[in-house]
Amino acid sequence: MPKTAFSKALVAKQRELKLSSSALAKAIGVGVQSVTAALKGTSVPNAATTAKYAAFLGVEVADLQKLLGKSAAKPAKAAKSKKAAPKAKAKKATTTGVDLTKVTIGQVAALLSDDLVLAVYEASAAKRDIIAAILRAD
Repeated sequence: MPKTAFSKALVAKQRELKLSSSALAKAIGVGVQSVTAALKGTSVPNAATTAKYAAFLGVEVADLQKLLGKSAAKPAKAAKSKKAAPKAKAKKATTTGVDLTKVTIGQVAALLSDDLVLAVYEASAAKRDIIAAILRAD
């Protein structure tokens, strides 16, 4: 049973979208263990994943941090290293010209409820290429 306001909100959204824990983790962009602990109320997202959970729930990061309390204010622990690792450049996620950073939760939910979309998503890369070629044909 959920123990925190955050876990209750996450469980409600999961039920609303009818997602498994694995599908929920994929939709948020975090690991299954992170989602499972969050759903149980035994863990809260760290600074690195708070924004992902906030985007999924459709709330501002600041509002989610208030919901989480003091534990969300702690920054994610960095790995100890003698040399600083080079920062990776952030890439804008796009496919077929669609800016995926602007896709809404409602649009994702609609896509997840479409059997054809799910079948294409689960298809192998070769099958997706064939489907794309068919869709491009006049």
